[in-house]
Amino acid sequence: MVQEIEPISHVHEAPFEVVVESFWDKFPHVDQPEVLSVSTTEESKDADSGLVFRRREMLIENTAPWIFRRLLGRSVVVFQEESVLDAKNRVLDLKTANVTFSSIIVGEEFSRFSVHKQRDDWTQFEQTGQVTASALFGPLRGSIERWVAPMFRQAGVNACLLLDRILQTSSSSSKPSSSSSSSSVGPILYFNHSSPISISDVLVISPFNKSCVSNF
Repeated sequence: MVQEIEPISHVHEAPFEVVVESFWDKFPHVDQPEVLSVSTTEESKDADSGLVFRRREMLIENTAPWIFRRLLGRSVVVFQEESVLDAKNRVLDLKTANVTFSSIIVGEEFSRFSVHKQRDDWTQFEQTGQVTASALFGPLRGSIERWVAPMFRQAGVNACLLLDRILQTSSSSSKPSSSSSSSSVGPILYFNHSSPISISDVLVISPFNKSCVSNF
C-alpha cells in the first residue's frame, strides 16, 4: 500500500537564485533545532548539460511519537536528499527519503523550485510525496501510513515557512534603515494538484539514478 502525502504549493517572493542559495544554507537553524546537521556527500557537474547533481545527508533528531521511538530505539535518524540543479533554465528538483528505518517505513518527498509563471523575480515551490509501510505491519499497514503521512507533510510545511523567514530577514537587512517601506511574506497556499510533479525522469540521467533508500 502507498499513502500519498498532501501536496504543498507556495510562492517565494524572491528570485530563483536567491531562494536556492538560501535553501542550501538554511540548516542548521535555531528555529528548527531537530535538524542537527546537513552535509554534502557527493557532487558533480555534467560538462555537456551544465546540470549539477548533489547528494546530501541530514541527521535529524527523532521526534516521532514515543511508541515509535521506543520501538525503534534510535534518537537520531538519517535522511538523504538527491538534487538536480539546472541553473540555465532556473529549475531545482529534489528527492528526499529516510534512510534510517527504511526497511520498516519509507517516506519520500519530491520537490521543485522554478521561476514563477507570472513573475520571473519570484520562485514557485511544489512538493508531493508518499509513505510506504512494510507488510510486516499486516492489517495495520494502511492505518500507519495514514498516520505518518501528515507528519512528513508538516515537516515540509515547517521547512517552507523557515525558508520564507530567512528570505524575509535577508531582504529586510539589505534595505536602508531609513526606508519607511515595509515588506511582508504573503500567505502560504496548500492545495492538491491534478498532476503531481515527479523528478524520476530527471534522476534517470543523474549519476544518482539508483534508489536513495536503503536499509539502515
